[in-house]
Amino acid sequence: ACAESDAPANKSGETPILASAALEPDDLSGFGSYLAGRFAYSQHDIASAAQYMTRALDIDPADRTLLQRTVTLLVADGRIDEALKLAPRLVEADPSARIAHLLLAIDDVRQNRLDAATARVKGIPRDGVYVLLVPSVDAWIQLARGKVDDAYLALKPLGERDAYAGFYNFQAALIADMAD
Repeated sequence: ACAESDAPANKSGETPILASAALEPDDLSGFGSYLAGRFAYSQHDIASAAQYMTRALDIDPADRTLLQRTVTLLVADGRIDEALKLAPRLVEADPSARIAHLLLAIDDVRQNRLDAATARVKGIPRDGVYVLLVPSVDAWIQLARGKVDDAYLALKPLGERDAYAGFYNFQAALIADMAD
């Protein structure tokens, strides 16, 4: 899978390996796929990073950290259905895996399992980005139930912090639009 490259040679006159090779995930070992995924991520190439990490996970499916990273990259790349397939494994490996619970809650909503979605969302700690995501998802679950007032109530914690006012107003406006 090597290809010629116009990449400049390094100090010893050699072309760097990643610049001189058109690597496909199937050409790499698990560790090589992992390293290629980390490099792709460092270059802000989320699609390639997700592809390489998925390959590394295929080779080492028991690595919990790799599973977490792969799910996160798949979500970042918009490959939600692929991430959903891995989410139950991640929850089994790490019951506190917030992203997996959020994915499964959203899937529960898609499948009209609103009680399951509510229960799952209620168990997700509200810290980091989940301070925004959990109330928003909870609000949309309430709207799916037809409980518009409860949807606004779920968003209320966002409206109480100045830093989240724009996000709160946007979500509240979307809910108002959908409630009509």
